[in-house]
Amino acid sequence: MKLKRILYPLVLSFVVTLSSIAQKISYTYDSAGNRISRQYVVELRSATVPKAEGIDSTSVETFLDDLSVSVYPNPTKGALAVKVTNVPKDKKVLMKLYSPQGVQLQSIDIIEGTTPINMSTYSSGWYLLRVSTGEKALDFKIIKI
Repeated sequence: MKLKRILYPLVLSFVVTLSSIAQKISYTYDSAGNRISRQYVVELRSATVPKAEGIDSTSVETFLDDLSVSVYPNPTKGALAVKVTNVPKDKKVLMKLYSPQGVQLQSIDIIEGTTPINMSTYSSGWYLLRVSTGEKALDFKIIKI
């Protein structure tokens, strides 16, 4: 009986702690769409981030050196936007869209600002968007619904 009084609060606090942690898996894909790595991402649910008005919740923003790249909305029904900021004057930014089979569908030189991509003619599924500057590249998995 004494053991239950000690063990019960301990187990309860452990369960509460575990329920406040969210785990998900993040994957990285190569240009052909093959999964090349997997990472477990642990996020604390108790840390709340205030949602700013006017910001699309389906946006993904990532950095490549000083370059900032945002892709939204993802998943998309056809209209996709790629916003690039802090482009160095001496660097060329290239964006390529690939099919799941690795076929290059589009290639666009990007200037600073927002570049629209029309995906309405493509079938539903996933696509790979690669944004590169020289030897460095960022890959985004785009879902077309």
